[in-house]
Amino acid sequence: MKIQLSHSVRVIDQEIHEVDLREPTGKDLMECGLPFVFHRGGEPDARILGALIGRLATNLTPDAVERLAARDFNALAAQVMGFLAPPTSPPSSISTSRSDAGGEISTTS
Repeated sequence: MKIQLSHSVRVIDQEIHEVDLREPTGKDLMECGLPFVFHRGGEPDARILGALIGRLATNLTPDAVERLAARDFNALAAQVMGFLAPPTSPPSSISTSRSDAGGEISTTS
């Protein structure tokens, strides 16, 4: 996913005008953490989002994330949060049903 920056940022010896983000994996989340502070009502944690952006951006270094314009940081953070949103419907290959007799739930693929 490419995100256009409102202000370029210097990375090593070049100016970056857009950031290419990959989707996070379980390992990314295990090492950086989930970017929500649940005891504060699900408020996003900017430090964790920054760590995830630095890890998921294929053309940024982690220290370049600190130099991003606030607008660009927020755009990238919104994309990271979008990657973490649950799907709107269950995958079409999985169906669940509830047995009336015993209250058991069965899953088929």
